[in-house]
Amino acid sequence: MRPVPDLVIVMLDERPRDHLLLARQIRALPGPIGTVPVLAYAAADLDDTVLRDNGIDAVLPARCSAAEIADRVAGWSPAGWLDGITRLAAAFGAAEIAPIVAAFHTQIGEAVAELDHRTNRTTAHQIAGIAGTLGFHRLGQSWLAVSEGDETMRDSARRDARVALHALNRPR
Repeated sequence: MRPVPDLVIVMLDERPRDHLLLARQIRALPGPIGTVPVLAYAAADLDDTVLRDNGIDAVLPARCSAAEIADRVAGWSPAGWLDGITRLAAAFGAAEIAPIVAAFHTQIGEAVAELDHRTNRTTAHQIAGIAGTLGFHRLGQSWLAVSEGDETMRDSARRDARVALHALNRPR
């Protein structure tokens, strides 16, 4: 099996349509590669809705230092995200945990798809609770904030959901 990257960065230069097409093609791929977070490195400001509709999860601004880029990219790493599930599976058995994780995966996918259009605070609160139980602490914190009406946490909730989905889809 081919290794799956943790992240893809596309350069949105003078031909952004070509690179947006690339992001859409990545999203259309089956399996874990189709859920890899895609960030855009953009010299110009582009509409967030257009970017998300084309499969871009976030933008790295062109005018920032290497240290700032490293900090922003670090938040997209799936490293350690499955530690809680691994502990639960060891304690209760993988067969017992698998259906809960599968249902949670579906719920996260549906919620993040709706996040740009409306916020179901009840669903956000449920995600926060289950995330905490399964050991997805950062996901739980960002979605709890969204469930409490903190609109400034939408981008964090989106990032954390995309990272969790990718971590869950990666081969183990």
